[in-house]
Amino acid sequence: MKIIIYFILGLISSITNILPLSYNNHLFLFQNLFNTKIFNYPIINSLFTLPPLIATIIYIIKNYIKKLNKTNIKTIIYLLIYIIITLIINYTYQAHYNYSFKKISLSFFLTALILIYIKHKSTNYPTKSITLKNILFLIFLNVINLFINLPIFIVNLLGFYLCHFNQESSLKYSIIINPFFLFTNSIKGIKYLFITNDLTSILISISITTIISYLLINYLIKLINKKQLSSIIYYLLIITVFTLIWFR
Repeated sequence: MKIIIYFILGLISSITNILPLSYNNHLFLFQNLFNTKIFNYPIINSLFTLPPLIATIIYIIKNYIKKLNKTNIKTIIYLLIYIIITLIINYTYQAHYNYSFKKISLSFFLTALILIYIKHKSTNYPTKSITLKNILFLIFLNVINLFINLPIFIVNLLGFYLCHFNQESSLKYSIIINPFFLFTNSIKGIKYLFITNDLTSILISISITTIISYLLINYLIKLINKKQLSSIIYYLLIITVFTLIWFR
């Protein structure tokens, strides 16, 4: 029974973290829709951020590690500054965030609007380096997001698009940044691996859902590159309406 629970958690995390649809929002909806506490364990929830984290790191190593070697040092420093500041801001505020159905509906709806913008946005810009102005703008977007709780990947992707980075650079930087945020969400879960009695079941579930996560990353990149985001947009709009009506 536990392995089924672990697999479901890993599957929800893989799909919602990668596509990206907000893992925490979906868990909150699931708990309330079925009136269950089966997923109401912060450590276990944290643990199953590992599949998308591992899959994203593998994707970066396979596709971007050589390009990173050619990236100028100033760009790397700016990215690190952005990551550190944003992580501190998010970690400080995260414990005080209160979920509600109205907030979740707003998050889903705004994510859909951003994906519509990304779908129709022209990104035929020349390749350029990250500047301090870009970093400050991205930090500003993340501060706003503290009150909305959009997926971090979407916030970063939107930020790079608005800063007039081309599609390839926007995707690359957004994907490279994402593991740092996934890792902070998985720290409690990683610690749990050293004390749990269900290690075998958990590792099997993580292994399977990591493969699913990796396939989903490739699928997402394909959708963005081909501007074929309609299915995700429709889903977000449908779940927005469902949440408003069902939990009114």
